[in-house]
Amino acid sequence: MPTRECVSSNLVQKNTSPQVKAGKLLPALMLLLFCVLCTWLGLMASAPYSSAKQWHEANEKLYQQLQTLRLQNQRRELELQALQTPAGIERAARELGYLRPNEYTLRLPSNSGAP
Repeated sequence: MPTRECVSSNLVQKNTSPQVKAGKLLPALMLLLFCVLCTWLGLMASAPYSSAKQWHEANEKLYQQLQTLRLQNQRRELELQALQTPAGIERAARELGYLRPNEYTLRLPSNSGAP
């Protein structure tokens, strides 16, 4: 038959177990909460940088388009200057099929026949 001391010691052990678990659980929950908070702060701090990166990429794309359009504009300006000369006017007219007086168009047959 157990003595009173054994019974009282069993009761003490049963009562201390939940306190020990609660004592270990609280720091673990605090650590978990701290990690969640740090992750959230990290995401909030990186948000401006990710949007700035998207803006930079969009600006780079627009800059490339601007450079392409500037080159096309320069080419067309040179072409316009060339068309304002007599030789340029003649070249443009010939491309459209115009001929000078007393000139004839020479048309060659296709090369599909035997020699």
